[in-house]
Amino acid sequence: MKKICLILFASAICLSAGTAIAYYNTSSLGYDDTDMLSVKDGVITIMNIDINYIYLKQYIERAAEETGKHFMPI
Repeated sequence: MKKICLILFASAICLSAGTAIAYYNTSSLGYDDTDMLSVKDGVITIMNIDINYIYLKQYIERAAEETGKHFMPI
C-alpha cells in the first residue's frame, strides 16, 4: 500500500509540474500574463485563477457550521 501511495504522489507531482511548464510556455508566447503566482490586495492569482480571501473565509466558516460541533472524522 505504501508503494502505491508513493507512485500516486510522484505522478501527481509530475502532472502538476508538466501543467505549470506548459502554462508558462504558452503564456510567454503572448497569450496570457506570464505570472505563475501573484499576490495583490486580498487576492492570490495562481495561473490566472483568482482566490479571494473573503470568499475563502466565508467558505471555511460555512463548512464549519455545516459539520456541527460533534464532527468526528473516520
